Amino acid sequence: MKTILSYLDNMFMNLPHTEEVTRAKEELAAMMEDKYNELIGEGKKENEAVGIVISEFGNLQEVAAELGLEEIIKNQKEDVYVRSVTKEEAEKYIEDSKKFAKQTAIGTVICIYSPILLILLYNLHEYKNLVTEKIATSVGMSVLLVLIAIAVAVFIFGGMQMEKYKYLKTEVFSIDAYLDTHLKNMESETKFGTTRLIVIAITMCILGAIPLIVVGTLFENNGYLETNMLIVLILIVGIAVYILITAGSRQECFRVLRQVDDFSKEGKKSSKVIDKIAAPYWILATLIYLSWSMITMQWGFTWIVWPIAGILFGFIAAILSAVNKKGNSFPG
Repeated sequence: MKTILSYLDNMFMNLPHTEEVTRAKEELAAMMEDKYNELIGEGKKENEAVGIVISEFGNLQEVAAELGLEEIIKNQKEDVYVRSVTKEEAEKYIEDSKKFAKQTAIGTVICIYSPILLILLYNLHEYKNLVTEKIATSVGMSVLLVLIAIAVAVFIFGGMQMEKYKYLKTEVFSIDAYLDTHLKNMESETKFGTTRLIVIAITMCILGAIPLIVVGTLFENNGYLETNMLIVLILIVGIAVYILITAGSRQECFRVLRQVDDFSKEGKKSSKVIDKIAAPYWILATLIYLSWSMITMQWGFTWIVWPIAGILFGFIAAILSAVNKKGNSFPG
């Protein structure tokens, strides 16, 4: 019935919020529910029952007389228009969303990995005396800034590509009953796999600290080895964050197209999604890192901003996706 009621909301979204319209909506909802239960009782599958109910009651023009809404519908403003999204448009959006999620994830991982060379060079300077402090700073910082610039470019370029789909997240549109059912099935089929990936990624973030803990315990005061284990931790976090972002966005595109949770008519007013916060988030992280590093000049320590920011960003992606389901939002 959730699919049917969602479709019902779309049917009435452009009608005035009067007692008469509310009564008619409740009456139609009861009729649709009775028909749905009747079909289920006859042994029809859920998706089949939904399709039949919407086919029979889904045209407001055809049931207007029975509901007493003929005059209201007739007097509607002619300029009221709701865009219709076709199956081809929906499939293209899903395909492009996957590409954008990968781009966002790659940009995020680049940011997380950007200080690795700086940390490594400082480690070689402090414990092995293989490079000077000036070389460690100049080369490490140069690479860090170049990588950050590349990541920001990736965010901006990806955002520009997805701009054409902005209306899906900000405007109310309509899809037919069969497309809605098809999207619901796709969402259900991928839900378990997505949840499993998110669990794996979060577990990686937690267990990734084990090598560092083991080395710190067994090889006490071995700063060189401990720093190398920190680099290993950053590498693990980067992989985990990539999984979180790509997996979290996988379900979001279905909710966008079905206009549920955060992407419902009400939810679109306060929608907060990953593609809108990625670039400013990492720019802010960069400013924090550079400011802290330049004030303290402890480049070998301040890199901790990146794994923390990376883990936080991953959790934000997962939380948004989860909150979307509760009708908050990023998912989601």
